[in-house]
Amino acid sequence: NVDRALTKIREEFNPYVGMIFEQVCREFLDELNHRTGLPFHFTKIGNWWGHFREDGVRKEIEIDIVTLDEDTGDILFAECKWQNKKVGINTYYKLREKSKLVKWHNDKRREYFALFSRVGFTPELKKEDVILFDLKDMEKHLKS
Repeated sequence: NVDRALTKIREEFNPYVGMIFEQVCREFLDELNHRTGLPFHFTKIGNWWGHFREDGVRKEIEIDIVTLDEDTGDILFAECKWQNKKVGINTYYKLREKSKLVKWHNDKRREYFALFSRVGFTPELKKEDVILFDLKDMEKHLKS
């Protein structure tokens, strides 16, 4: 029974911490917003759920964090990854694809993208036009 309990805990620990990490990232962005540490000052923050059809099958999708400024049309899409490997460029590409499904001022909005990672980012991703925060970056910003 103990082995089964430990297995269950191991299986559910990272997904649970991942949800908490999303909340920490949201609070971090909120703090940066008060310090003007972002490309724009947002007026709303939340997550986004949507769906699309692929080969007749309904697929659910989520964007972990979306911030926006209702006056300027600025919008930031962010994903939070609590995993043991560096976040790569495919995560960024998937986020860009998902952002196209968000129907909000599509004709005039200015888009920004951010990724949060437990352990960092691949060199390839660092070359892209995306805001990147790992745990060390978050700590550094909060201490300044």
